[in-house]
Amino acid sequence: MKYKHTNIFILLYLIIMLMMSTPLINIANKPVMLLGLPMLLTWIVGWTILAAVLLIMHYSLDLKAEKANKELK
Repeated sequence: MKYKHTNIFILLYLIIMLMMSTPLINIANKPVMLLGLPMLLTWIVGWTILAAVLLIMHYSLDLKAEKANKELK
């Protein structure tokens, strides 16, 4: 079942995928060390963690919406 918050999360997932794909990944392709890691690796790890957090949020919102639908029926 599709809920109204799904469209927002699809847009956020697309933004994350664009930020981790070429040619936009070249934004982070600099010879800088951040947290002891090359900037490119830090960029990818950061966006991956953000994607995982968004997936958890999306899943929890889907569970709440599913419970609300079951209570209405």
